[in-house]
Amino acid sequence: MAIGCVNQHGRTYYLSSRGDVTFNGSSKKPWKTFERLNSEPLKPGDKICLEGGTIFHGSLSLDSITTSLSSEKLIICAYGNGKAVIDGGNKPGLVIKNTGNFEIRNLIIKGNGRKDGNNSNGVIVSGCADFTIDSIKVYGFRHSGILINDCKNAKITNITAHDNGFAGIHVISVKANHPADYGNENIYIGYSTAFNNPGDPDVTDNHSGNGILVSSVKGGVIEYCEAYNNSWDMPWTGNGPVGIRTPFPRY
Repeated sequence: MAIGCVNQHGRTYYLSSRGDVTFNGSSKKPWKTFERLNSEPLKPGDKICLEGGTIFHGSLSLDSITTSLSSEKLIICAYGNGKAVIDGGNKPGLVIKNTGNFEIRNLIIKGNGRKDGNNSNGVIVSGCADFTIDSIKVYGFRHSGILINDCKNAKITNITAHDNGFAGIHVISVKANHPADYGNENIYIGYSTAFNNPGDPDVTDNHSGNGILVSSVKGGVIEYCEAYNNSWDMPWTGNGPVGIRTPFPRY
Protein backbone atom coordinates (compact mmCIF):
# COMPACT_ATOMS: atom_id res chain seq x y z
CA MET A 1 0.00 0.00 0.00
CA ALA A 2 1.32 3.44 -0.90
CA ILE A 3 2.65 5.65 1.86
CA GLY A 4 0.11 8.12 3.25
CA CYS A 5 -3.01 6.23 2.12
CA VAL A 6 -3.54 3.25 4.41
CA ASN A 7 -6.82 1.55 3.57
CA GLN A 8 -9.73 1.33 6.03
CA HIS A 9 -12.99 -0.25 4.87
CA GLY A 10 -13.64 1.82 1.76
CA ARG A 11 -11.99 1.89 -1.62
CA THR A 12 -8.76 3.76 -2.37
CA TYR A 13 -8.53 5.68 -5.64
CA TYR A 14 -5.13 6.58 -7.05
CA LEU A 15 -4.14 9.35 -9.44
CA SER A 16 -0.68 9.31 -10.98
CA SER A 17 1.37 10.73 -13.84
CA ARG A 18 1.46 7.20 -15.26
CA GLY A 19 -2.33 6.87 -15.16
CA ASP A 20 -5.00 6.82 -17.84
CA VAL A 21 -8.69 7.72 -17.95
CA THR A 22 -9.52 4.18 -19.12
CA PHE A 23 -7.98 2.56 -16.01
CA ASN A 24 -9.91 1.61 -12.87
CA GLY A 25 -8.21 3.92 -10.36
CA SER A 26 -6.33 1.20 -8.47
CA SER A 27 -2.69 1.46 -7.38
CA LYS A 28 -1.61 -0.60 -10.40
CA LYS A 29 -3.96 1.15 -12.85
CA PRO A 30 -4.34 4.72 -11.56
CA TRP A 31 -6.18 7.58 -13.19
CA LYS A 32 -4.28 10.56 -14.53
CA THR A 33 -6.84 13.37 -14.22
CA PHE A 34 -9.87 14.33 -12.14
CA GLU A 35 -12.23 13.54 -15.02
CA ARG A 36 -13.12 10.04 -13.82
CA LEU A 37 -12.83 10.82 -10.14
CA ASN A 38 -15.32 13.70 -10.24
CA SER A 39 -17.96 11.33 -11.64
CA GLU A 40 -17.26 8.50 -9.20
CA PRO A 41 -19.91 7.79 -6.49
CA LEU A 42 -17.61 8.11 -3.47
CA LYS A 43 -18.61 6.62 -0.13
CA PRO A 44 -17.59 6.94 3.56
CA GLY A 45 -14.18 5.40 4.15
CA ASP A 46 -12.96 6.01 0.59
CA LYS A 47 -9.59 7.64 -0.04
CA ILE A 48 -8.29 9.77 -2.86
CA CYS A 49 -4.52 9.42 -3.16
CA LEU A 50 -2.62 11.83 -5.39
CA GLU A 51 0.93 11.02 -6.39
CA GLY A 52 3.45 13.23 -4.61
CA GLY A 53 5.46 15.54 -6.82
CA THR A 54 2.88 15.36 -9.63
CA ILE A 55 0.78 18.27 -10.94
CA PHE A 56 -2.91 17.53 -11.51
CA HIS A 57 -4.73 20.15 -13.57
CA GLY A 58 -8.34 21.19 -13.00
CA SER A 59 -10.69 21.23 -10.03
CA LEU A 60 -11.45 18.35 -7.69
CA SER A 61 -15.11 18.60 -6.64
CA LEU A 62 -16.96 16.60 -3.98
CA ASP A 63 -20.61 17.10 -3.04
CA SER A 64 -22.94 15.39 -0.57
CA ILE A 65 -20.78 12.30 -0.14
CA THR A 66 -21.24 11.34 3.48
CA THR A 67 -22.43 12.64 6.83
CA SER A 68 -20.73 13.45 10.10
CA LEU A 69 -22.40 10.38 11.61
CA SER A 70 -20.20 8.04 9.60
CA SER A 71 -17.45 6.18 11.46
CA GLU A 72 -15.18 6.25 8.41
CA LYS A 73 -13.47 9.36 7.11
CA LEU A 74 -13.20 10.34 3.49
CA ILE A 75 -9.52 11.20 2.97
CA ILE A 76 -7.78 13.23 0.28
CA CYS A 77 -4.00 13.04 0.56
CA ALA A 78 -0.68 12.64 -1.22
CA TYR A 79 1.29 9.41 -1.42
CA GLY A 80 4.89 8.62 -2.28
CA ASN A 81 7.45 11.43 -2.17
CA GLY A 82 6.46 15.02 -1.45
CA LYS A 83 3.19 16.85 -1.79
CA ALA A 84 0.84 16.46 -4.73
CA VAL A 85 -0.09 19.64 -6.62
CA ILE A 86 -3.60 20.59 -7.71
CA ASP A 87 -3.41 23.34 -10.35
CA GLY A 88 -6.84 24.94 -10.58
CA GLY A 89 -5.77 27.39 -13.28
CA ASN A 90 -8.49 30.05 -13.43
CA LYS A 91 -10.87 28.04 -11.24
CA PRO A 92 -10.87 26.66 -7.67
CA GLY A 93 -8.48 23.86 -6.88
CA LEU A 94 -10.67 21.93 -4.44
CA VAL A 95 -14.41 22.31 -3.75
CA ILE A 96 -16.23 20.32 -1.05
CA LYS A 97 -19.92 20.91 -0.33
CA ASN A 98 -22.47 19.39 2.05
CA THR A 99 -20.10 16.67 3.21
CA GLY A 100 -19.09 15.47 6.66
CA ASN A 101 -16.26 13.56 8.30
CA PHE A 102 -13.36 14.09 5.91
CA GLU A 103 -9.67 14.94 5.99
CA ILE A 104 -7.50 16.83 3.48
CA ARG A 105 -3.74 16.82 3.92
CA ASN A 106 -0.31 17.15 2.36
CA LEU A 107 -1.25 19.04 -0.81
CA ILE A 108 -0.19 22.13 -2.75
CA ILE A 109 -3.08 23.98 -4.38
CA LYS A 110 -2.26 26.70 -6.89
CA GLY A 111 -4.03 29.06 -9.26
CA ASN A 112 -2.93 31.20 -12.19
CA GLY A 113 -2.66 34.31 -10.02
CA ARG A 114 -4.94 37.03 -8.68
CA LYS A 115 -4.18 39.30 -11.66
CA ASP A 116 -3.44 36.61 -14.22
CA GLY A 117 -6.85 35.11 -14.85
CA ASN A 118 -7.91 33.36 -11.66
CA ASN A 119 -11.15 34.71 -10.18
CA SER A 120 -11.90 32.18 -7.45
CA ASN A 121 -10.73 30.65 -4.15
CA GLY A 122 -8.19 27.89 -3.72
CA VAL A 123 -10.10 25.60 -1.35
CA ILE A 124 -13.84 26.06 -0.90
CA VAL A 125 -15.57 24.16 1.92
CA SER A 126 -19.28 24.94 2.25
CA GLY A 127 -22.01 23.44 4.41
CA CYS A 128 -19.68 20.80 5.85
CA ALA A 129 -19.02 19.35 9.31
CA ASP A 130 -16.44 17.34 11.25
CA PHE A 131 -13.40 17.78 9.04
CA THR A 132 -9.66 18.44 9.13
CA ILE A 133 -7.53 20.42 6.68
CA ASP A 134 -3.84 19.98 7.43
CA SER A 135 -0.47 20.67 5.80
CA ILE A 136 -1.77 22.59 2.79
CA LYS A 137 0.07 25.23 0.79
CA VAL A 138 -2.27 27.41 -1.28
CA TYR A 139 -1.49 30.37 -3.53
CA GLY A 140 -2.40 32.18 -6.74
CA PHE A 141 -6.13 32.80 -6.25
CA ARG A 142 -7.88 36.14 -6.69
CA HIS A 143 -10.09 35.73 -3.66
CA SER A 144 -9.08 33.57 -0.68
CA GLY A 145 -6.61 30.74 -0.35
CA ILE A 146 -9.00 28.79 1.89
CA LEU A 147 -12.69 29.75 2.17
CA ILE A 148 -14.86 28.19 4.88
CA ASN A 149 -18.59 28.88 4.61
CA ASP A 150 -21.26 27.78 7.11
CA CYS A 151 -19.36 24.84 8.61
CA LYS A 152 -19.14 23.10 11.98
CA ASN A 153 -16.41 21.27 13.89
CA ALA A 154 -13.46 22.13 11.66
CA LYS A 155 -9.76 21.83 12.45
CA ILE A 156 -7.52 23.84 10.10
CA THR A 157 -3.81 23.48 10.81
CA ASN A 158 -0.37 23.93 9.26
CA ILE A 159 -1.65 26.05 6.39
CA THR A 160 0.63 28.25 4.30
CA ALA A 161 -1.49 30.73 2.33
CA HIS A 162 0.31 33.34 0.24
CA ASP A 163 -0.07 35.41 -2.91
CA ASN A 164 -3.84 35.34 -2.87
CA GLY A 165 -6.04 38.40 -3.26
CA PHE A 166 -8.69 38.88 -0.61
CA ALA A 167 -7.32 36.72 2.22
CA GLY A 168 -5.12 33.82 3.10
CA ILE A 169 -7.81 32.09 5.19
CA HIS A 170 -11.39 33.38 5.24
CA VAL A 171 -14.36 32.10 7.28
CA ILE A 172 -17.74 33.55 6.28
CA SER A 173 -21.48 33.03 6.53
CA VAL A 174 -24.67 34.49 5.09
CA LYS A 175 -25.59 34.97 8.77
CA ALA A 176 -22.59 37.20 9.47
CA ASN A 177 -24.71 40.10 10.78
CA HIS A 178 -27.37 38.06 12.55
CA PRO A 179 -27.65 39.05 16.23
CA ALA A 180 -28.18 35.51 17.57
CA ASP A 181 -27.67 32.85 14.93
CA TYR A 182 -24.29 31.45 13.91
CA GLY A 183 -23.26 30.31 10.47
CA ASN A 184 -20.13 28.54 11.72
CA GLU A 185 -19.45 26.64 14.92
CA ASN A 186 -16.36 25.18 16.59
CA ILE A 187 -13.77 26.36 14.09
CA TYR A 188 -10.12 25.88 15.08
CA ILE A 189 -7.29 27.52 13.11
CA GLY A 190 -3.78 26.87 14.34
CA TYR A 191 -0.10 26.77 13.40
CA SER A 192 -0.74 28.53 10.10
CA THR A 193 0.82 31.41 8.17
CA ALA A 194 -0.82 33.91 5.83
CA PHE A 195 1.60 36.25 4.06
CA ASN A 196 2.00 38.30 0.91
CA ASN A 197 -1.71 38.32 0.10
CA PRO A 198 -1.65 41.72 -1.63
CA GLY A 199 -5.32 42.51 -2.28
CA ASP A 200 -8.28 41.56 -4.44
CA PRO A 201 -8.52 43.67 -7.62
CA ASP A 202 -12.28 42.95 -7.70
CA VAL A 203 -12.93 44.55 -4.31
CA THR A 204 -13.12 48.31 -4.80
CA ASP A 205 -15.51 49.27 -1.97
CA ASN A 206 -13.90 47.62 1.07
CA HIS A 207 -10.62 46.27 2.37
CA SER A 208 -8.83 43.19 1.02
CA GLY A 209 -5.41 41.64 1.35
CA ASN A 210 -6.20 40.14 4.74
CA GLY A 211 -4.25 37.45 6.55
CA ILE A 212 -6.83 35.42 8.49
CA LEU A 213 -10.35 36.86 8.57
CA VAL A 214 -13.09 35.07 10.51
CA SER A 215 -16.77 35.99 11.00
CA SER A 216 -19.97 34.52 12.44
CA VAL A 217 -18.36 31.78 14.54
CA LYS A 218 -19.60 30.26 17.78
CA GLY A 219 -16.76 28.63 19.66
CA GLY A 220 -13.83 29.66 17.47
CA VAL A 221 -10.10 29.57 18.25
CA ILE A 222 -7.15 31.06 16.34
CA GLU A 223 -3.77 30.36 17.88
CA TYR A 224 -0.09 30.02 16.98
CA CYS A 225 -0.65 31.75 13.63
CA GLU A 226 1.22 34.48 11.76
CA ALA A 227 0.11 37.09 9.24
CA TYR A 228 2.52 39.52 7.59
CA ASN A 229 3.27 41.52 4.45
CA ASN A 230 -0.35 41.53 3.32
CA SER A 231 -2.54 44.20 1.66
CA TRP A 232 0.18 46.13 -0.16
CA ASP A 233 -1.80 46.21 -3.41
CA MET A 234 -5.45 46.51 -2.43
CA PRO A 235 -7.43 49.00 -4.57
CA TRP A 236 -9.48 50.40 -1.67
CA THR A 237 -8.08 53.06 0.67
CA GLY A 238 -11.06 53.67 2.96
CA ASN A 239 -10.37 51.17 5.74
CA GLY A 240 -8.50 48.05 6.79
CA PRO A 241 -7.13 45.62 6.04
CA VAL A 242 -6.47 43.17 8.85
CA GLY A 243 -3.76 40.71 9.84
CA ILE A 244 -5.79 38.32 12.00
CA ARG A 245 -9.31 39.35 12.95
CA THR A 246 -12.71 38.11 14.11
CA PRO A 247 -14.97 41.08 13.23
CA PHE A 248 -18.07 39.38 14.65
CA PRO A 249 -16.81 37.39 17.64
CA ARG A 250 -19.38 34.97 19.08
CA TYR A 251 -18.61 32.83 22.11
